[in-house]
Parts: sequence; structure tokens; C-alpha cells
Amino acid sequence: MSNLKLDVTITGAQDLLKLQHYLDPKLLAKAARGGMTYAAKAAKVAVAKEVGARYNLRAARIKADVSGPRFSQGGQSATLYLSNKPPSALSYGGRDVGKGLFMRVPRSGRAVRVSRGFIARSGKLEGKPFRRITDERTSKLAFVSGPSVGRIFGGDSEFGDVLRATVQARINEQFIKGMQRVLDSAARGYGGR
Repeated sequence: MSNLKLDVTITGAQDLLKLQHYLDPKLLAKAARGGMTYAAKAAKVAVAKEVGARYNLRAARIKADVSGPRFSQGGQSATLYLSNKPPSALSYGGRDVGKGLFMRVPRSGRAVRVSRGFIARSGKLEGKPFRRITDERTSKLAFVSGPSVGRIFGGDSEFGDVLRATVQARINEQFIKGMQRVLDSAARGYGGR
């Protein structure tokens, strides 16, 4: 399981840092926890949105592979866990046509033919994608899958750097928004400490 440690770097929030001298330290800590909670919840959606935009996976399948957030240090830190279990070729739009099994991994790419690939038609393996190891009809079978969400996001995938950068920008943006919500609630008289 891959980890996505939420690293919040506040950029352009000089006003919040100026408020630090005028606010109660407990209120500021509560606002930071609120911002982290808000950012962590938004990170799961951002990962699903960004991976789904570039890879041929559905958002529900991606969100199933993202668990968390799990908070530590009193809500000051959060971690999302990305599954390394690879989705089957069917999750990537795998189809069994007369010429073999075809699947499309990147959304912008062409459908790739899996040599000796097929979808089992009967038995306890019915509906699952496989490929034969050799050309013999009785050869061993290998399960056909695409890259996992953890590998796509955390590994050296084609769009990995872009995905991490856009999700990090979204986390920073949502952290500031969540922190501002807590401070606004306190200013209205709700949840001061």
C-alpha cells in the first residue's frame, strides 16, 4: 500500500500568518486542524479526479483504492493510503473481440492488444481476463491487469509528476479554505475554543 502524506505548504496566506499574533493559540490550532481535515477530504476526490482524467478508470474504482484519511499528531498531519492492488483489464475497458483482448490504459492512448488474451467464458473464472503463457491450449494462465492507483500516483508513471503537483496544489487551496471556515465560525460566535 502506497502512502500519500499530506504536506501542506501555505503559499499566499500572509494574512493568516499576520493573524497569528492576534488570535488565541488554541483557536489557531483548531483552525489548523480544521484546515487539515478539509484538505484531507478534498485530497481523496482530487486523486480520483486527476487519475480518472488521464487514465481509463472510473472514479468509483479509484476511490475504492484510496483509503483514509488517517490523522496523526492531534489532527496536524494526515495520510491517505493508495492501494497497490492492480485493477483487472476489464476496469480499463478491456474487451474480448475476435482478434484477442484489447484494453486502453491511458485515456489518450490507443487500445492495446494483449497477446494470447481472452475473457473466460465458463467455469469459476467466468468473466475474468487472462492470457496464455504459451501458444498451447492447455498452457498456464496469467491474470491480465493494468497499473494500480498507488503505482500511477506514487510510482514513475507517465503522468505521475503532473498528478502529484495538481493534487498538492488542490490540498494547499483546500487547507486555506478549511482554516478560513473555522476562523469565520469563531468570528460569528460558534466554536471559539
